[in-house]
Amino acid sequence: MIAASDNNQEAAAARQKLDAAHAAPHSPFSTATCSFTSTSGAKDTFLKYCVTENGNITLLETPLGHNQLEPEVAGEGYPGPSPK
Repeated sequence: MIAASDNNQEAAAARQKLDAAHAAPHSPFSTATCSFTSTSGAKDTFLKYCVTENGNITLLETPLGHNQLEPEVAGEGYPGPSPK
């Protein structure tokens, strides 16, 4: 029951953060500052992503510990090449 309560609190906090991001003035310039983060799952089903106020994805981690974006390249949130 505690886990469900924690999930509800996290969801409420995420909604508040998203509402605040929508209320903030929007800039036409790209930003790397995370406005919304979502996390779910564990180990092989883990998914975490971050979206900026402009809609860029600055973090995409799945499974746990595997960043799917090119960390050395500042860009617009496009994933790197597929593993072979």
